[in-house]
Amino acid sequence: MTDYTISPAYEIINYAWTKLKSAGVLDVSNYYSESLNQTIMPFLPVQEQPEVNLDLGENTFFVYEYVVRPTDADFWRKSGQVIMYAYDNDFNKLAEIVEFFSDEFNRFDGTAADVNRGLLSSKFAFLTVTLGSATVDRTAYDDDGRMSAEIIIDFEFTRLSTQASGRAD
Repeated sequence: MTDYTISPAYEIINYAWTKLKSAGVLDVSNYYSESLNQTIMPFLPVQEQPEVNLDLGENTFFVYEYVVRPTDADFWRKSGQVIMYAYDNDFNKLAEIVEFFSDEFNRFDGTAADVNRGLLSSKFAFLTVTLGSATVDRTAYDDDGRMSAEIIIDFEFTRLSTQASGRAD
């Protein structure tokens, strides 16, 4: 039976968090939550933002949505988008994040190969991963006036172990 608890979007987000830390763009020590007694990933599904951002203080955080696109005649080839909003009070930090995503997510199948090497699940193979677009300095009227950057990652993937019916095992 197919495990649908890990989405392709989460794999992209996990990859981005790993790379943001290793590049020094975000400092993991800023994301320790006293209330949870652990380090938290600063990528929040859009519905969880109000409950969690108190633990993040003034640190950069991301709110994301996941979009599934229609499948064409190649039923095995699926596509989607992760739409992220990075929030910070510092324009320069947002510009740095946009530049990071521009460099890290610019190689289509090369980026997909990098994501595939770090997958949490063996249920996917990414075919392409690329920056769809990014904008910076969008004032957030709904989050204490912080500035934000919109980052859209486009991706194509396939579920592995697909049967002749087109369904995953």
